[in-house]
Amino acid sequence: MAVAPGVDAGQVEALLTGMRRRGAHVELVAPTLGAIETPRGSTLMPDRTFNACSPLDYDAVVVPDGDLHLLRDDGAAIAFAARAYLHGVPIGLVGAGAELLQGIAASPQDGGRDGRGGIVRDTRACAGFVEALACGIAATSPITDPPVDHRIAS
Repeated sequence: MAVAPGVDAGQVEALLTGMRRRGAHVELVAPTLGAIETPRGSTLMPDRTFNACSPLDYDAVVVPDGDLHLLRDDGAAIAFAARAYLHGVPIGLVGAGAELLQGIAASPQDGGRDGRGGIVRDTRACAGFVEALACGIAATSPITDPPVDHRIAS
């Protein structure tokens, strides 16, 4: 999950809970490894930085809602999102999270998917959003026996 100061902690928690219930291993990716203070006073600890990983390491990339001006101004975050899009990695965008892809990808309607079949967008982190993202992951991930945990950059 792509996070930075200003991210909506409630949305992050809802996404983490929903994705983990579906068996996903979620990592928080941020501009730095420092603690991220959210507007509600929560603290998030990133697992990796945009410069130290690739979106191709993940089965999906999620950008939660919030005041994301720091992500929009971070070249590594933009490059991370652009590379995910160009390589067909499923991308989940919640609310203002869609701003990270402005100028890179088509802007689907809320709950819609773009023509590449890789973007899921909604105004909030709800069960339907998590389900649509899971379907996008299933459509692009190899089938394995036994099933493997999906890695999601959030």
